[in-house]
Amino acid sequence: LQNLVERLCTPEERVNIHVMTFYDHLRSCLQHCGIDAFCEQLHDILPEAASMRGTLDNIARKWPKGMVWDCDPVNRAHVDNEWDEFYMQQNPDVREWMDGVTRYLESLRVDASRYLEEEMTYIRSSSAIPNREREYLARDRAGRSIALKAAMRRDVLRIALFWEDWLLHGGMIDSLGLTLALMHKRSEMVGMPESRKFRCLLIDEFQDLSSLDLQVLRRCVPLAEPDSLFITGDTVQRILVKRLRMREAGLEKGPAEPRSIKKNYRNSRQILRAAAGLANHYGNVAKSQGEEIDILDPELAERETNVPMVIQTNCQIDKAWELIMDYMEGDSSALWTHCIVTAVPKKITTADILAARP
Repeated sequence: LQNLVERLCTPEERVNIHVMTFYDHLRSCLQHCGIDAFCEQLHDILPEAASMRGTLDNIARKWPKGMVWDCDPVNRAHVDNEWDEFYMQQNPDVREWMDGVTRYLESLRVDASRYLEEEMTYIRSSSAIPNREREYLARDRAGRSIALKAAMRRDVLRIALFWEDWLLHGGMIDSLGLTLALMHKRSEMVGMPESRKFRCLLIDEFQDLSSLDLQVLRRCVPLAEPDSLFITGDTVQRILVKRLRMREAGLEKGPAEPRSIKKNYRNSRQILRAAAGLANHYGNVAKSQGEEIDILDPELAERETNVPMVIQTNCQIDKAWELIMDYMEGDSSALWTHCIVTAVPKKITTADILAARP
């Protein structure tokens, strides 16, 4: 986007256009608003003997220069990679709540670590901290396919607190934490300095955000002004577990004007036909689970490619090389037009792929 702005706009126009990730902007807002209210909210929901109280006092002393936003400059620990260490820890206080949930998920042949990590995302993106327990216990967890009884949900809520303690103890605030820390300050954001506000804000790929994210971001523009907030995206392309409800974000009613772009220029006719069939089927499944999904039948592009194939195999890398060799020998289309995707849940490294090269 930044490259396009530089290519398409005049120097005078570029001065007024800022391209950034949403969490970079929220970080700037939090540094202005401060973290005291966030720590106080966590204090209020903690038991008297909770060790996290000491963590919060430490955070207040570290703020803001001692914080780790993305990557620790000393040990190179990255905020997004902390979950695996947290999940494998042997702290008996954490394991007391973790083990029962883990056994239950594994009995259902589910990757317990991944499911729990996503449940943490769901919890932390669904409610402001003071409302978290009440709303999480009352909601139907729309889009989450594994039922959790009330007692187990309470255990999961305790795990969420331990997870936040883990991050804050390391001085880390992830993107979900940024939004939670600003929720209590969102009314004050209207009066922030002009350097932290926008006359117009375009949010791309909004389906990757949560209702809470949008509640905070809409305070960065003067909503009473015309054309102050644009959001664009495709709900069918949602891959994250964040809770997203336009009504909860305050964007369902009022002067909002929805528009649909149906013409697809990105994909071939064959790919679109296959994708539309899947989107309609699984989109309706998602709707039945309470997700907000808007499914459009696309106007097909002009260009043609081969029809997509689905192949089942237990040797993903070997099969991929076999397909590539077939394309190299017998297919007249350019090699860069081929794409091979695997649905295997584990990560496959580039080194593993190259090691199996014929």
